[in-house]
Amino acid sequence: MSRVGASLSDLIRAAQASARRVDVPRLLAWMEAEEPLLLVDVREPDEYRSGHLPGALSIPRGLLEPAADRDYAARDPELSEARWRRVVLYCDCPTGARAVFAAEVLQRMGFQHVFYLAGGIGMWQAEGLPLELREEAARCYRRRGRLSDGGAG
Repeated sequence: MSRVGASLSDLIRAAQASARRVDVPRLLAWMEAEEPLLLVDVREPDEYRSGHLPGALSIPRGLLEPAADRDYAARDPELSEARWRRVVLYCDCPTGARAVFAAEVLQRMGFQHVFYLAGGIGMWQAEGLPLELREEAARCYRRRGRLSDGGAG
């Protein structure tokens, strides 16, 4: 029986071929230089609450497109206006699939400087770098926009 369509591995490889990656040392250099940078955690909210890169915005992969769309009423203002800033996306899966797919989508939406973090949060931790362990409600995107109380949307 022949296989029809692409496998997940095929899709990941194709996205990796078009998305730009950044490694932890380069990301640290950008952070230390205080260059305009937006970190976006594309994991689910419970994963974000368990620990995230310092200053990262939480926008789950499934909500990325509306959050990034300047014309969407419940967009995320910080992300939707970051088309000319450096945007670094990360997740925790070994392949980085969520972050890679997110980077590819943002590029298609017109974002000019999008990267995914090679190795994701696991590589960050392997380098002995700190995580923030608290959720700041203002840094979490919800389906109907940002909520100041941190409740589900």
